[in-house]
Amino acid sequence: MIDALLDILNKRKVLYIFLIGLTCFSVAVISLFYHNQYTSYSYLGTSRSSLASVGGSSKGGGAVSQITSLIPFGPKAEDPNIDYAIQLSHSHKFLSELIVENDLLPYLLAYKGYSRRNKEITFKRGYEKFQIKNLFKDAEINYEHPFIQDGAKIIRKHFRISTSVESSQIVASLNYYSPEFSHDLLTTIITKLNNDIAVIDKINSEKSIEYISGIISKYPQPAISSTLASVLESQLTKSILASSGNEYAFSVIDEPVMPLKKSFPVRSFWVISAFFSSLVFCFIFIILEYYFSNNREIFFKTTSQDNLNEH
Repeated sequence: MIDALLDILNKRKVLYIFLIGLTCFSVAVISLFYHNQYTSYSYLGTSRSSLASVGGSSKGGGAVSQITSLIPFGPKAEDPNIDYAIQLSHSHKFLSELIVENDLLPYLLAYKGYSRRNKEITFKRGYEKFQIKNLFKDAEINYEHPFIQDGAKIIRKHFRISTSVESSQIVASLNYYSPEFSHDLLTTIITKLNNDIAVIDKINSEKSIEYISGIISKYPQPAISSTLASVLESQLTKSILASSGNEYAFSVIDEPVMPLKKSFPVRSFWVISAFFSSLVFCFIFIILEYYFSNNREIFFKTTSQDNLNEH
């Protein structure tokens, strides 16, 4: 059988070499149509202040936090603020505000190319129409505008917050076609997440403080008064912490790193994979050719023998 397979390979070797070369060349050419992407990373941790997660909206749904803590490879955050940051980072409200505040639509919807020599992004013709000042000239900003929704989808595609399996650290990453843009946008997102969570908690704490201060005199019972006073103290503490610094919700262990090498596409891996895949398919074709040619010989021999027997 091996000799027969080698004979088939020898007869078709030029064809198979041509097909393997054509496949590798085609994959290499196709990979050139993909723009290089650069990934910036930042490692996050729980807030250094253990009081930063006292009550409030940053808990973002206790049931969700309990469920995600049971997932082996899910985001197991010790601080509920990080759970809330993961949820908030993909919300339309957060992303639409991020896009408008930083005028990101030209970078997201009108990207044309990136010049490594000048370290600049080039835009498609007519990119000015995506600028916020031109998109909403004499009208109030519509955060549900189709362009803004498209931009939010693109950021969701390129931005991730996940837990590192090796170190159990929270890893924030963003990949895009420019290393500078990836680095700067990831820095902006992390800062905005921390600030937004602090603002949300501060507003909710002030509402709680105002409400508890108004009703505490209505409950003279020592047990109830003590409980309300404890809740009031925790809300006051959280309000102070939310106003005190930039790392309220989580701490930034490593600032976003400027990516020096592209992370996608890995063209060498694509070509090598195409080469070995072609070898496998060629081997399959050789076996199929051997199988069908062998069955054909058996069929003709059987037919000839039957004809001789009839005569």
